[in-house]
Amino acid sequence: MKAQSIKKKSKKIFFYKYKIFYTIFLLLSFSIFFLLGIWSEKYDFNKKTKLFLNDISETIANRLYSNFYDIDKLVIDMNYRNYQKILETRNESLQSFRASEDMHKWVIATLNYDNKDFKIKAKLKGVHEDHWKHPLKWSFKIKMDEEQNELKTIFNLKRFSLQHSKTRGYLHEWLFMKVLKDEGLIAHRTRFVNFVLNGNNLGIYNLEEQHSKELLESNNRREGPIIGFNKNLWINEANNVNKLSINNLEGSFWRSEIKPVQFKDSKKNTEQEMYLNEAITLLESFRQNSKQLSEIFDLEQLSKLMAAKAVLGSIEFDWRDLKFYYNPVTKLLEPIGREVHIDLNQSQINSWWADLSPRNFSHSMDQKYFLSLLFNDRSFFEMYLKDLSRMSKKNYIRGIIGKNSEEFKKYEKVLNQNYPGENIFSLEYIEKYRSEIEKTLNPIQGVNLNFIEGKKNSLLLNASNLQRLPVQIIGIKEKDEDVSVFKKPIYLKGKLLNKATKLELIKIDCLSENLCNKENLDSLKIVYKILGQTKHRTATIAFWSNTVNNYLSTLYTGDLENLKKHVFLKIEDKNIIFDTDKIEINEPIYIPSNFRVLVKPGTEIIFSNQGHIISRSPIFFNGTTENPILIRSNFIGNIKSFRSNSLNHNTKTEKNGYGIVVINANEVSEIDNTVFYRMSAPPQLSGLGLLGSINFYQSDVRIKNSKFLENIVGDDYLNIIRSNFVLKNCIFKDVNLDAVDIDFSKGVMSKLNFQESGNDALDFSGSEVELKEIIIYGAGDKAISVGEKSKISINDISVFNSKIGLASKDNSSLEANNVKISNTRYGVVSYMKKNEYGPSKINIKDILVSNSEEKYLVEKGSSIKVNNRDIPSVDFNFKNFM
Repeated sequence: MKAQSIKKKSKKIFFYKYKIFYTIFLLLSFSIFFLLGIWSEKYDFNKKTKLFLNDISETIANRLYSNFYDIDKLVIDMNYRNYQKILETRNESLQSFRASEDMHKWVIATLNYDNKDFKIKAKLKGVHEDHWKHPLKWSFKIKMDEEQNELKTIFNLKRFSLQHSKTRGYLHEWLFMKVLKDEGLIAHRTRFVNFVLNGNNLGIYNLEEQHSKELLESNNRREGPIIGFNKNLWINEANNVNKLSINNLEGSFWRSEIKPVQFKDSKKNTEQEMYLNEAITLLESFRQNSKQLSEIFDLEQLSKLMAAKAVLGSIEFDWRDLKFYYNPVTKLLEPIGREVHIDLNQSQINSWWADLSPRNFSHSMDQKYFLSLLFNDRSFFEMYLKDLSRMSKKNYIRGIIGKNSEEFKKYEKVLNQNYPGENIFSLEYIEKYRSEIEKTLNPIQGVNLNFIEGKKNSLLLNASNLQRLPVQIIGIKEKDEDVSVFKKPIYLKGKLLNKATKLELIKIDCLSENLCNKENLDSLKIVYKILGQTKHRTATIAFWSNTVNNYLSTLYTGDLENLKKHVFLKIEDKNIIFDTDKIEINEPIYIPSNFRVLVKPGTEIIFSNQGHIISRSPIFFNGTTENPILIRSNFIGNIKSFRSNSLNHNTKTEKNGYGIVVINANEVSEIDNTVFYRMSAPPQLSGLGLLGSINFYQSDVRIKNSKFLENIVGDDYLNIIRSNFVLKNCIFKDVNLDAVDIDFSKGVMSKLNFQESGNDALDFSGSEVELKEIIIYGAGDKAISVGEKSKISINDISVFNSKIGLASKDNSSLEANNVKISNTRYGVVSYMKKNEYGPSKINIKDILVSNSEEKYLVEKGSSIKVNNRDIPSVDFNFKNFM
């Protein structure tokens, strides 16, 4: 019994020890796996393991199949010293993250092909690390040594590159070149070879022709210079991005030097140097946007190249990868494309090919600037969309593969053997992009049309394009009748991403007056098409109006024939010139778009009756100090007495004329040394909907050295809406209400003087503006009023004898420095007027407030900070305050 008890006890102890051991083992195992998980996550172990296993599988596959490849073999040998030079430049590249062209040095080597030895020069190639990060598989540039008695070629090439097939997307780059060749574009000769370096078999490499005279000859081009944007500065900037300060990387496209490629000294002082100068001048004029695109590029070729990259699924159209051949016959630049840049692992489609939204350029905003210069040319964009439509047909890419099926199958087999773990070609990827392009070119959205009014034989409609691509309105039809095609299509821009649709007022000519009646809208259909497409689409007209500004409709009542009846106007090419020293305008002048309105120094324009100017083209009022331009009304009398008795000014001001509005001009207007005297805004009952005497609506403007004096009636003297502007060295004196009203605009103001304004001197809504050297005297309400989420910065301002100095409201931000405020009821005020916006804030450094009833007033929730000190807030009611 005792032995049995001992045995039982020992079993218990063993079981207990086993349980402890097992528990400890589980805890240790869990801890080890947990730590390994953290370690692999931190050091990207999974990815490294995958790369390591891929390397092993590729090496084994290469050893097994290399003797059976039905493919050319290139063997390069270089001595120890030269190999060390290659290693040194590789180490330098690794340390720099990106390699510039001059970082890699040429070395002498021997190339053996088909049992023949060739003397060559070789160096590393590639900006990014995928070309030289791998311990062995690097990319090289090769050139045949010209010192040989007889310059020999390999595959008829004197210069070529060798790179791991992955850096060129395996078969995708080869296919890209076949597409370019089929389209008649300049294409690089490319093939796959088995590459051996110093006895080490590196597997299947991509061999690609380099830019050279032979490249042009093989593509049936005459000799001419090849140029491009040099990427070395961008590389240096990208490697030192933390040192760029305000010279940010986004601006690299604008700074890049344009230079030749492989331009030999022997070509200097020949016609080739002359061609080179012409080529560089052309490309620079593209960047400066100083010539039509058709005067710079062979648009047909450029269009096809862009479309080819798009349908093959390229993730970018990079100015750094493009080169341009100057054709000495056509005097135009022809694009040379390479590097299709596909990404089989991307999570979403990159749509640079039709959409310049920032999301497509998060890593390279400078590409957007390059593309926008192309897309802004309507003729090119239309040509490009036609090519995109043609190439995105389902059988297009399959047809190119079919034409080259023997070579395709051969390379596909070899690449699959060498890279068993890689997807060396994906028709599914191309189909995904093709389908996306096809859907974009055939959107389910169309256009909305709203009736504004019928005039004689025309309809005025508000049109809004509901999808991303531009459309052309080409005609009108009644019921089942044939389409009446317009002489000139009406162009509507594409809708911006996540922005409200833009309303465009358009004029439609009708076949007969009866058709233009509102009662006949149900029987009418407007015919349009997506730009570059052939399919006709139709849209009906809604009978209700959705116009925001009624005065827009008046812009379409005038044309050139109406302008020609005015003897004081001269029309030369695209210029409309006010050609008389003294001009009286007693009726509306309507100026269409795509002109320039010129007023000469010393000109005097007098508005009377219902005279005013409405222009869709930019205005250039360029007076001089000796001969300023004078723009005035015909009003004579006591201005203050007239204002005080003008409660019924809707009729009283009709005999004094109105002012000027510039709307949707496509160029920056300029006003210099011009005096505006006793102007008026149109009465609200006129339907023009203007608040200012001088108005700029979605039209950029520069105004300097000018005076705005004694306006008669109207909320504002100068009103700038949704525009960029510069206002410098101007005087505003004796203004009825607000002197300057800035709505939803960006600009700079400097050296401005305001004297006696009935309401605000400066009123900002939803704007971003910088001000400096401002003097304001006698503002009836606020000297500076900042509202509706504006961001205003002020440096050096003096305010005297005004009700309120600086006021910020409704989620606005005001930053000010060097502020002097004297003789005001309130010096600085921060509050909320509209609940939908929220509180506001003011931050001031270096301020002097004197002779004011209350220096600072801060509503709870808003803030005023003076020299980094918070001003205490108080409860006050806005309505009572006002």
